Amino acid sequence: MSTHDDRTASRAPHLCAAYGCPMVGTTTSSTQGTNEWWCWLHFAKDAGRGQRITAELHRLDWLAKAATDIRLLLKRPEWPAAFARIEHDLMLANRPDLRWTDGESERQWMERLERELSSIIGQDGQTPQQQPLIATSQAKPDHGTFSRVSISPPQGATA
Repeated sequence: MSTHDDRTASRAPHLCAAYGCPMVGTTTSSTQGTNEWWCWLHFAKDAGRGQRITAELHRLDWLAKAATDIRLLLKRPEWPAAFARIEHDLMLANRPDLRWTDGESERQWMERLERELSSIIGQDGQTPQQQPLIATSQAKPDHGTFSRVSISPPQGATA
């Protein structure tokens, strides 16, 4: 069984400290020095939200990788190939609106992609379309726990 220290040691040092997060770690609350840097999406989030955020980042890997590659590869020899792959991935994802535009710096482009990623994921790590199942009390005779609780499907779902 792996420990937190094992996972930290095996994680690339530039990545977010949230387990499995593919983003670059840019923020820490430590004033004493640390190996745990968090991406802007995971910083100061509780573990439950963090897991949802990581799952969404993997679902949106084409966008997360684009923002990360701009941050890491800009001005490096790998940049031209990364740029071509990002543009290709944005077209495959049917998001030509996120391609680089003339007059926009690479940093502005990266920030625009990060804003889009943040807006899709949302503040709580759930996309706006996702809603948790809601347990509600029912006014029925008491025949045990299951007779008092029902599960409501998310809004808009059909049976």
